[in-house]
Amino acid sequence: MRSLVGATIGGGRYRVVSHLGSGGMASVYRATHMDLGHDVAMKFLHASVSSRDDLARFRREARLGAGLDHPSCVRTLDFSETDDHMAIVMELLEGPTVRGVMDLGPMPVSTAVSVTLHVLDALAYVHRRGILHRDVKPGNVMYGRRQDALVPILIDFGLAKSTEDDLLDPPHQLCLGSPASGIITAPGVCCGSPSYIAPERIRRQRYGPPSDVYGVGVLLYEMLTGERPFRGRSPRDIMTAAVRVPPRPLCAHASPIAPRLERVVLRALEKDPDRRYRSAGEMAFDLSELAGSGEIELPPCDAAPAALLDESSALLHDRVWQSINSAASGRARAAWDACRT
Repeated sequence: MRSLVGATIGGGRYRVVSHLGSGGMASVYRATHMDLGHDVAMKFLHASVSSRDDLARFRREARLGAGLDHPSCVRTLDFSETDDHMAIVMELLEGPTVRGVMDLGPMPVSTAVSVTLHVLDALAYVHRRGILHRDVKPGNVMYGRRQDALVPILIDFGLAKSTEDDLLDPPHQLCLGSPASGIITAPGVCCGSPSYIAPERIRRQRYGPPSDVYGVGVLLYEMLTGERPFRGRSPRDIMTAAVRVPPRPLCAHASPIAPRLERVVLRALEKDPDRRYRSAGEMAFDLSELAGSGEIELPPCDAAPAALLDESSALLHDRVWQSINSAASGRARAAWDACRT
């Protein structure tokens, strides 16, 4: 795809400033809203991607994203479609991805748990709205500003599906998520990023919220250990291991981890979805209990919680956010305050 830097898009509303990244299906650029003067991220579908299914998937990503309003979900602001371009306009997140943070070195337990609570909070919200993310991984969690704090935000709904859709992947299609929601197709597997696909999706069985929870389990395992729970020389080898081989104990990779925390991770990685956490909220409840117990220290979170749909959801949401703040004491609180002054 030729560079769009300098182009004016959306009837003159946006001027493309710089290229941020590319994947198999789309490229992401920084752009300026010409009337309002603020910068946004614009995700352009590659011109070479022109099948009816790909166009429908991109429009669906924009439609699903536009319906989300939660501090831990990326905000979709606009959609532009012309004869030459199709683009989703999103808020510009200035922070690194969790993948970028992990590439700098080991992640403290407190940070890993805090990131996980934010991701679970976002997933609980989208699941209540009948949406499955289907591509939870470190590259799809990015730090962004909420009020005056940088917090982890779930991004990239390129593979998301509504639970009203047929929740079975095509029998002979592989869709591997890419850094910019690109899709790489090959025969014989299902949609997602190989290391994070739940076993029931690999078996092409019906999937639901526990399938996203599995991705969170892999994410937390990797943040805690620096390794993924299953290895292989090819995507097929990795997914075969995910279906057949138990994950290595976390202590095999890292310094001792609290037994309660390891139990949470391994339950999220259960191969049978009926033995896994049934929902993001259920896993968040156990993690927030652990955070509130004092066994781990968490940095505080200052982002304001979103309005919730019902009383039980509000109670869980408050418990998650309050457990982060109540556990943030001593060295964690001091370090947080220091970095903000």
